[in-house]
Formats: sequence, C-alpha cells, structure tokens
Amino acid sequence: MFSDGHLPGFCVNSPKVLKAPFNWLLWGILFFFALILIKFGVLPSFNNTRGDFANYYTAACLVKKGAPLARAYQDFTWFQMEMDRHGIVHQVGGFIPHPPPTAMVFLPLTFFDAVTAKNLWTAFNVLSIIVCIFGLTRLAQLHWLPVAAIFLGTGFGLINNFLFGQMYLLLTATIVLGLWAHRRGYDVLAGILLALMIPMKYFGILFIAYFAWKRQWRLVCSALATIFLVVGFTAFMAGFEPFHVFVTEVFPRHFRGEIQDPFAILFQSWASLFRRLFVYNATLNPAPPLHFPPAFFFLSSAAFWGFAALVLWLFVRVRFKSQNHQILFEIGLLPLLFLIVSPSGTTYHFLLLTITTTAFIKILIDQQRHLPAAALAVLFIVINLPHYIRLMPYAQGWLTPLGYSRLWLLLIFAALAWRYFRPLITLQSTKIILEKYLAFAVLLLASLSVVAGVRASRTAEKDDGATWLRIDDPEFKRHQGLLMKNPDIGAKRVVFSYCEFWNEQYTIFSTDSGRWTPPARRNYYHPDLAPDDSSLLMQTVVNGRDEIWLSRSQGQEPKFAVAGAFPSWKESGRNFVYVEGNAIKLAAIEAKQIKTVTLMEVDDQTVFDLACSPQGNFLAYCALANDSAGKRFQLRLYDFNNGNDEILIEALDSHLEQPAWSPDEKNLLFARRERGNREVYAFNFATRKVHQLTQHRGEDTSPVWDAVNKRILFTSDRGRGLEFSAIFWLPASQALVNGE
Repeated sequence: MFSDGHLPGFCVNSPKVLKAPFNWLLWGILFFFALILIKFGVLPSFNNTRGDFANYYTAACLVKKGAPLARAYQDFTWFQMEMDRHGIVHQVGGFIPHPPPTAMVFLPLTFFDAVTAKNLWTAFNVLSIIVCIFGLTRLAQLHWLPVAAIFLGTGFGLINNFLFGQMYLLLTATIVLGLWAHRRGYDVLAGILLALMIPMKYFGILFIAYFAWKRQWRLVCSALATIFLVVGFTAFMAGFEPFHVFVTEVFPRHFRGEIQDPFAILFQSWASLFRRLFVYNATLNPAPPLHFPPAFFFLSSAAFWGFAALVLWLFVRVRFKSQNHQILFEIGLLPLLFLIVSPSGTTYHFLLLTITTTAFIKILIDQQRHLPAAALAVLFIVINLPHYIRLMPYAQGWLTPLGYSRLWLLLIFAALAWRYFRPLITLQSTKIILEKYLAFAVLLLASLSVVAGVRASRTAEKDDGATWLRIDDPEFKRHQGLLMKNPDIGAKRVVFSYCEFWNEQYTIFSTDSGRWTPPARRNYYHPDLAPDDSSLLMQTVVNGRDEIWLSRSQGQEPKFAVAGAFPSWKESGRNFVYVEGNAIKLAAIEAKQIKTVTLMEVDDQTVFDLACSPQGNFLAYCALANDSAGKRFQLRLYDFNNGNDEILIEALDSHLEQPAWSPDEKNLLFARRERGNREVYAFNFATRKVHQLTQHRGEDTSPVWDAVNKRILFTSDRGRGLEFSAIFWLPASQALVNGE
C-alpha cells in the first residue's frame, strides 16, 4: 500500500484547482480528442458488428448452444460460417484465436441479436472510459483533467478498441481499479480485479508476480482463486477440449508471434522486425536483407530477456525517497515492459500505457518538474499516432527498422523517463554483482534459443519439400494475412475460396483468371468445379440457413440451387450430391427446376466433406460419431450402383476430413489431424494402405489432385500465422500415379 503519510485523495502538493492557462489548454486537448473519438470511434461502432467483437460474440453463442468451441481454433471457415449464421456481415479480421474464457465475457450479450449486443458493448466501453479516468485519478492522486487528456490521447488505440469491439478498455479498468483497491487496503477485492482478465488477456500476470514479490499474499491468493474460478466456469460451460487445443496448438504460436501474419509491421514487435530482416519466406517475406535465421533467434530472444532483466534490475536497485513515488514507478514499469516485449503489439494494447504515463507524470509533477512531465505526455500522444503506417512503404531491405517507429518511440519514452528520474533516485547496493548475473542469464537464454531454433529449422529442412503455388494476380500482392481455403479442380482450372484479412469477404477465385464470383453481400465457401471448367457449386449462408448456389460461368452472379451444404458434382453440370440435415441427397438439374432425392439417412452421425469419384460411381465422405467410446471420425465410401456403404478408415479422436479422388479412382486423398497437427494422406484401394504425403508443423489440409500437372495441391499455413493458409503443391509420387 501507499504509505507516505497522505490520506486517500490528492497529494498535498498536487493542486486540486489548475491554473487558468493550463486549465484551458487541457480542456482544449480534451475536447479535441473527445471529438475525434466520437466521430471516428464511437459513432461508427454503433450498428456495426465488424471486428474482434464478432469473434467474441460468436464464440459466446457457440458456448451458449453447446456447440464445440474447440473447432473454432481448427477450422476458420466453419467459424466464419457461424458468424454468418449469427448475423455478422462484412466481417473484418476473421477468427482470432483468443483464449477460451474470452467467450465468457460476452455470454450475457448472447441474449441479444448481434447488432444490439454490439451497441450495448459500445455503450459499456464508453462507461469504461469514465471508470478508467476515475480510477487513474484516484490511483495517481492527480486532477482528473490531465488524466482525462492523457487517456483520450491514446487516440488511434482508443478508436480501434471501439471499432474492433476489443476488451482492452475493460482490461485497463479492472487493472486500475484493482490497484486502487489495493491502495485502499481491500486486498481481496484487488486480487479479484487484477486477476479477472488474466485467463483472457495475460497482462495481469505481471501484477500478480509483482505483488507476490512484495509478499502481499492475501492479494495473490485471491487472484489465484479468481483465475481458478474463471477457468473452471469456462470448462463447465465449454468443456476442457478448447483449453487442450488452445494450450497445445495456439498458445505456443501466440508466444512466438505467429498468430495472423508473423512478418507484419502492423503488429509491431521485435520478433516481427527481426523476422523481416533475417528470415526468408516465399509468401510473406521473399526478399529479406539477409537470410540468417540464427540472427533472428538470438536477437528476438535477447530483446525479450534483455528488457525483462533490465526491469528486474530497476526493481531491485532503484529507490525513491517517497514510498508513494516508489510504488508508482514500479507499477508504471510493468505496462511499459509488457508493450516493449510483447510478441505482437497492436494499437489498443497501448491503452495500458496510460497507467505508466499517469504514474510517471505524477512523480514529476510532485517534484515540480512540469516541463519533463509535459514532454512525456506529448511523447505518449505521439506514440499513439499511426506514423508507422505512413512509414511502411519505406521499410524495405535494411531500412525495415523505419517501419517500427512505435517500438523506437517506446524506447525513447523509457530513456527519457530514466533521464528525468535519475536525479530523484538512489541505487541500492546488492551483495552480488547483479548486472553480470543478469547479462549472463540473457546471453545464455538467447544462445539456447539459437540452438533450439536451428534444431527446429533442420527438422523443417527434412519435411516434404512442398512448394508454394504462386498466383500472378494483383489481388495476392497486397496486404497481409491472406486466407486461401478449399481448392478444387475441374478439368484444367483451379478454384478456391479466398478472403483478405482486412476485408473479410469470402469469394471464389481462379488461379488463372482471378475473381470468379462478383462482389456480393454474402460469403461463398467450399467451391466444387465441374469437369466442364465452368459450372461451379458453392456454399453460402443466407438468413442463418446453409444454401448451395450455382454459377454457370466465371463472372456470372450465382443463383440459389438448394438448401444444404458440402456440394460435390456427380455428373458434370447435371447432378450433384449434398448434405441436408442428417441426410445425403442427390440433386438433378433440369431445365426449369432442381429435383432432389434422398440417398441415405444418417441419424447417429454428422456427415460432412462429400467427394464424388471422377466416373460418378462412388461417393467418399467423412462422418463423426460421438458415443460412449468417444469421438470416432470415419472416412466412408458409398457405392451409387448398389447402395453399399463401408468404412475405409476409422479413428478415435483423430480428425479425418477433405477427401479427394485421384483421376483413376485408385487413390483417395484426405487430411488427418492427429496430435495437434494436420497432414495430408492417401488411401490406396488396391493395398488398403495409408501413405503420409506431407510432413510439416504447419496445418496441411484440403488436398486435391491436379492431373494435368501431375501434382497434389493443398492448403497450409506453414511459415504463416495460424490458419492463414496459402496453396502449396507436391509432385504426385510415381507410386500414387501408378496406384501402387
């Protein structure tokens, strides 16, 4: 607790009434940023469900209705379709793999439709601003006006928090109120507030560790109990599988900065910077100044551990005369450390920097150092401007660091704060030469990172050798975070479902002639191209219902065919199979109508991913049976001639998906997810054996056989962010070509 003799409220040397000129200046700054926020952040957020809100709200809806939340981390297309079913239109950002408890925050909003829920969330965020300003005012014992000016000075980050429907205002509010509760002596409440958001956003862990170091055990125990209760409630509502998938498949990539685009300047971090400088990637970073991955491993690790060691040194050695100032300095360091070492830094993260800025400015004002306080406040505002976006075109080659202006400004902010504080502090002596031990630890950890990284790289060099499929179209030479899903081949043409991260509209593209479907206010998935290379089936969602639409030529507006999912041509342009409810049906296209018949009912299974054989004699499909034995995925074969239905492969808790035929019908390609990783396999009908075709830590799925080029196409996120897939290809091995 703060204990320098002051009662709660304003410090004796902090004026309750500001001088007139300074007062008017602050009012002007406050009104300016308030108008900017209202115009570009608050008002556009109403009746607008785009952004991260759509992820959180849809995930909460899945939990409410008992749907498998774990599937969201493994199938972005499925989750996008769930967004469609819940009324999310023109989504931005797709699914971002958030921790499972995130859905719990939005569970109360699922009782409203998506638009109403977003409006309520926007109003809640407006209230959260007031709470944050109040909390920071009480915590730092400053006049509310400069605190409000600083907080609204977050600008771009605050605007994006509203536009994307993010949770960082809620996170900041809980942290600030938790710190204030500790100041007031309510340690149990403080622990609850500080830990409440840890299962969703990890930042609060730093404060729990800090108070453990301070031996505030009531607070720490309260925090740990809160984390346990939040995780337990989530497990009760959604099960343990989402946690297993997140911890084993998502979190390691999140920690490495491999969510979304790991090379993106927009997500400013040391990992992103050093990747762009030293790691070649054919799809995302084709021209680094120097391809030398050990430099990336060493420098990114050294930056992380180096700044962490520096903050530890400051905690141990720096001492202010005032206990108030000592604790303000320490709690201000933690958000600064988080932002500097974060594996992926985005604009709304910088709401947390308001804690640092307010705490540091309070210390300087108490020492009558108003000019340095103003300098830090101005620099804080500059940090939050979108200057790095303007610099991105110049961040090429060895000039790449120019694009990371926010990182450099953070370091300048830290350096200036140290310069201003240095006359106010003394350095406490230690029994050991702490600097040497910390430096040795940083070098050791960075060196071990190089060893681990090089070893992983050597393992990767032994992979399948798949090649990225370059598509010469301007659409695929811009931005980051491209998602290519579900490729399919007619006679010679390849089509696929595609969306771009900042304009989340799934459309159908062709590799040789660009966009297939005209722009529309709906998403198109699971394309199936007939051998005539012009008749295209696709799946969409209209008013919450799965529908299959038909396009007869590229550029033609698709038209409704039938209600259902997973279409597959049986006979080129004339009839196709699909799933409707618990039945597999056959649709025959006639002159003025489409007639349907039921091939079979599957009451005890979920059927998906249909694939008719090239000659139209067989249907391969996937099924999921869920009984006392667990989840059993099956790859099955249906004979159109005699109605026989057999199991080709059955796997317990091992996901089978996306079957695709070889042209001679002797092999069946499919994807299998096992031990947290997807690979492509082939089933040979003659030998009844399964061959693994791909080997990579990336998610390989959706295989198709390109007979013309004698290769196998598939989608993979290898070298990219989780599920941010591109199309790759492998030469069809002679054994598979010969059907051996």
